[in-house]
Amino acid sequence: MPEVAEYDSLRAEMLAHLVLTRRKDVYVVDLNNGPDLGIDLFVRIGNKPSKAVPCFGVQVLGTDDNLLSMQVANRYANRKWKHQRASGYFLFPVVVFLFSTSNDKGYFSWLVEPYTPPNEDPRLTPVEILEMTKLDKSAVDMILDRVLQWADGMEKMIERESKEIQ
Repeated sequence: MPEVAEYDSLRAEMLAHLVLTRRKDVYVVDLNNGPDLGIDLFVRIGNKPSKAVPCFGVQVLGTDDNLLSMQVANRYANRKWKHQRASGYFLFPVVVFLFSTSNDKGYFSWLVEPYTPPNEDPRLTPVEILEMTKLDKSAVDMILDRVLQWADGMEKMIERESKEIQ
């Protein structure tokens, strides 16, 4: 029988897979079988050929606490994340998913947030303080839409830059 912390982690990752794969265009790769890369899951959206593959990373946290509100989830996630901040940089968006294994409630926050401002190049911004939001189907759709917009912007920037080099 796994220890409570290990059980919470395993169950939280299963919940993350379930939430993400509600969409049929999402492919999830588990990264926990090797060295710690700072993310637990690598997610690809769609399968159309692209110069900028729409993808993002997921750090998964689990607890047996009830997490009855976003305020409680914020306190828990920021306290936990303070001791786990990623070292290095990611070249793609990253979110953190937090699940209560006692009631299956989920929350998310960006860790590396994609921005695609009009008439500007897309960018990624690391987040210092996590702002947890309820994780449901509409939240997953929003995450995927933001990542797709960012990847589309990256593809346009790559095409523009490669034309300038030639």
